[in-house]
Amino acid sequence: MTPSTPHPHRAQARSAPRARLIGALGAGVASLALAIPPAMAQATPAVAKNETSAQAQSFLTKKTDKQSHKEALEAQKQLQAKQEMVEKLNADGYDRFIVTYKKSERGASKATTRAKAWQKAGKAYGLKAKELRKTAIGSHVFDLGKKRLKGKQADDFMKKLAADPAVESVEPDLRMYPTGLNPRDQYWQNLWGLNGNWGIKAQDAWQYTQGRGAVVAVLDTGITRHPDLDANVLPGYDFISDPRSSNDGNGRDNDPLDSGDFSGPGECGPGSRGSNSSWHGTHVAGTIAAVADSQGVVGVAPQAKIVPVRVLGKCGGRLSDIADGLAWAAGADIPGVPRNQNPADVINMSLGGGGYCQPVYQNAINFATSRGATVVVAAGNESSNAAGVQPANCQGVVTVGATNANGTPSYYSNFGNVVDISAPGGDTRTRGGGILSTVNTGRTYPAGASYAEYQGTSMATPHVAGIVALMKSVNPNMTAAQVEQTLKDTSRAVNGGYCARGCGVGLVDAGRAVRAAAGNRAPSPQPNPTPKPTPTPKPTPEPTPKPTPEPTPEPTPGPTPGPERQLIVNGGFENGLASWRTNARDTLLRDRNHARSGNASASFNGWAYPTIYNLDQTVTIPKGSNAVLSYWLKVRSDEPFPYVRDQFAVLVWDGYRWTTLKTHSNLEKGRGYQQHKVDLSKFEGKTVTVRFLGNEGNYYSTIFNLDDVQLNTK
Repeated sequence: MTPSTPHPHRAQARSAPRARLIGALGAGVASLALAIPPAMAQATPAVAKNETSAQAQSFLTKKTDKQSHKEALEAQKQLQAKQEMVEKLNADGYDRFIVTYKKSERGASKATTRAKAWQKAGKAYGLKAKELRKTAIGSHVFDLGKKRLKGKQADDFMKKLAADPAVESVEPDLRMYPTGLNPRDQYWQNLWGLNGNWGIKAQDAWQYTQGRGAVVAVLDTGITRHPDLDANVLPGYDFISDPRSSNDGNGRDNDPLDSGDFSGPGECGPGSRGSNSSWHGTHVAGTIAAVADSQGVVGVAPQAKIVPVRVLGKCGGRLSDIADGLAWAAGADIPGVPRNQNPADVINMSLGGGGYCQPVYQNAINFATSRGATVVVAAGNESSNAAGVQPANCQGVVTVGATNANGTPSYYSNFGNVVDISAPGGDTRTRGGGILSTVNTGRTYPAGASYAEYQGTSMATPHVAGIVALMKSVNPNMTAAQVEQTLKDTSRAVNGGYCARGCGVGLVDAGRAVRAAAGNRAPSPQPNPTPKPTPTPKPTPEPTPKPTPEPTPEPTPGPTPGPERQLIVNGGFENGLASWRTNARDTLLRDRNHARSGNASASFNGWAYPTIYNLDQTVTIPKGSNAVLSYWLKVRSDEPFPYVRDQFAVLVWDGYRWTTLKTHSNLEKGRGYQQHKVDLSKFEGKTVTVRFLGNEGNYYSTIFNLDDVQLNTK
């Protein structure tokens, strides 16, 4: 979506009236979540322990069901364990911060003004900050040198700096990491992601185009030389400013070669294990645009061009570097950096980190989409709510979840309302189940060209980016919003119909999407690439298997009502959850003191950490009935921020896709019960499932109370 069209379920990074403290670090605990590189344990979005414990306990005291109590305690225990991992990884604290100054503040752009603000805030800690550079979107990056602020120190420092009248916002310069990388030493001539039963149907799209004229920027670890890639690679840039992270002995330069992201034990934080180089960027680039030359593999858009933008190195990459690389890819002028002569039509970001979308990210994305680029990002691989992962939760991006060769969501894939669509990401636990693409044989520095199977939303994202390249090839004038909507409108259902936890509108379909982009005209004759994969084995360590998630029940038809005027059964919840289906049966009725009428209401979320509650009922809507769904909703929230953080949505499943009809958020708190109505006349003559869905993020509690649901016909 373009910045002017807010996503119905995505947190919006709006400017607050006062200076904002972005990413407050909690009471002595770093609230930073990392998508850990391979060979390191993965951490999901963390929460401040004190806040989590208090919120969880406040709800636990209201529970009467012992099983619910036990489950809530276990959930809290797991979250605390994840938080402890994050603490260990960030024990060294924070050494860089990004400051955005108010444009209206006179003199705020002067170096003396900035130095004064820093001197005042850092006096208590003896800080001598060095201003490194100005970012593409106007913020300033400061480095503390050898000094690092931990937990409460960092939190207090950011608050003091944000209090300066010249300051708009303050945020730590966080590290981001490749999203999901699990190579296996099994190699099969298997490109099911392109042409399998549950692949993207690439050959249908190749009847129209193979991507000629489209440019895809890959923000990743860089790229290595490879016979299946070299012909499609344009000049790029290395935006890694820290030589220690770049592994090439210098900072930013015009060489985007992947020098390796290998690390030794402890280099990426206390307790971190060492890892070999991943060649993540090369693998992603191959999925997008490996050439069709009858050898090796072939990409989704084999005639598109790749602009490699190196933003990830040893131990990940800095947020400020990634934001600059993103803006540069779209054509922005960056001080000291030559302009990109090939502005991207599509920008692939198979990377991420914890927290809500920060202004530096959002501003860079806004610039890119305003220049016509579509930004495609990975949902993440923690099997958790993607609402807690950036840039997946940013406005204006296409967020991609992963599916396996059976067409069902991959066990590791993040989920939730911020996920827009799904694509093949693989599962290397089964033979040939990963995504085969280009890599390198080097364990540290680059060596020879090779191929390997990986899994992750990192692998799903380039499938979508490649499809967007095909779409832009046949219709270069499509806006980012038009591209996203077309991808959704032409998707097909995942295996089993839908995902209860949220995997977007369905599985991306290249043939349908490109045909729609071409105005549904008949294709011109195009030679179909005929790849013959000849992978060379690359020995890699066996990854630790991840736990297999418990299956989520698919919707089953409820009782079909007769021709009554009121179709919803038990809409006031006076009979508990009779006639309803839910993934949160033991908790939805915990809060009986907030009923609008009678003695019951359904209470969604309210735990101050990522949760998704859904409540479904299946009905048959008669033809010509002028069906209208009405419901009463009350929002109670502790959120202090003046923008969307937690969402409530009304959706309908028509047997083919989910349609979002109305959304609410934490911004509606304090209004008491409000009645809302939704027109369902377009579903007349169909059996549909009505779903109410609550989606809560980190840190602060929001409860959505639902009552007196009716579906009236005339």
